[in-house]
Amino acid sequence: MFSRKHWNILIVDDEPDIHEVTKLTLKKEEFWGAKLKLHHASSAAEATEMLRNDPGLVRTLAVALVDVVMETDQAGLDFCRFVRDELRRQSVQLILRTGQPGQAPPRKIIDELNISGYLTKLEAAGDRLYMEVKSAIQAHYDGAMNETWSLFLDVTREKCDSRDQLADALRALVNQEFGHGNELHVGYDFFGERYVGGGALADKATYDAIIPELLKKAQEQLETGLGTSYYGGSKFVGSSKGIAVKTPNRVAQVDDYVVVQTPVIGRPKDQLATLVMKNPTYPRRLLWYYGPTWRSHLAWLAEAMKG
Repeated sequence: MFSRKHWNILIVDDEPDIHEVTKLTLKKEEFWGAKLKLHHASSAAEATEMLRNDPGLVRTLAVALVDVVMETDQAGLDFCRFVRDELRRQSVQLILRTGQPGQAPPRKIIDELNISGYLTKLEAAGDRLYMEVKSAIQAHYDGAMNETWSLFLDVTREKCDSRDQLADALRALVNQEFGHGNELHVGYDFFGERYVGGGALADKATYDAIIPELLKKAQEQLETGLGTSYYGGSKFVGSSKGIAVKTPNRVAQVDDYVVVQTPVIGRPKDQLATLVMKNPTYPRRLLWYYGPTWRSHLAWLAEAMKG
């Protein structure tokens, strides 16, 4: 959902050569229009201190490549525990690397720390490293999106007693300083009755200036069905082996914008809440997949905002 200049990758290893090999392997790579920004630490203690002193990096860190044996035999695992238990960052993908192939941690530890991958240092270069990092970034994107919105919706449900408070909380979320190459350019239009924007779309006048032409160009895509599904139900036609969806996907990409719309229970079907994102970084061929994900939080907010 964010507009990213880069993906933040942390390399934690006490061997300078490993840092250099990783840099050479990844320095020119690009994932979904954003390059990788490598952050370096030569010990678990240094990496821990780095994250303690940089909340922006904590919020935006996608992947950490962590040596297991550094200042102690368990230093890498201790750092992973710090990320999971103290920072509570489940969306950060942790990939262990070791120079001792027979010293993989027990499965219990891997499961407990939700380790994303495990490589020997001989494997941790070239195509193998590229594929590990690419898969990890995809998993991070999905996890971070769900993590961010689940926590936000949970907190606002508990703390906000009015629509004005909810709008203020959403406005604070989308306009905060994310840092480290992450920006959020979004406009939430709740039936033309209430507007919340952030980044380049913080000003409603900017949104109003682009939305008529944007919706006109997006209309055909917005009305297109989801295509083939493998889940049954009254809204589907065909067999459960692969069925066409009647319901419009209500997601479209026009130039640098993505438009998402959703109807809301209790509103006429032609009244839609609208989300506009400018320059979002996501796997562009999976727009149909992320449309329902974006629409789920939009629908929740629209239900709460309606009056």
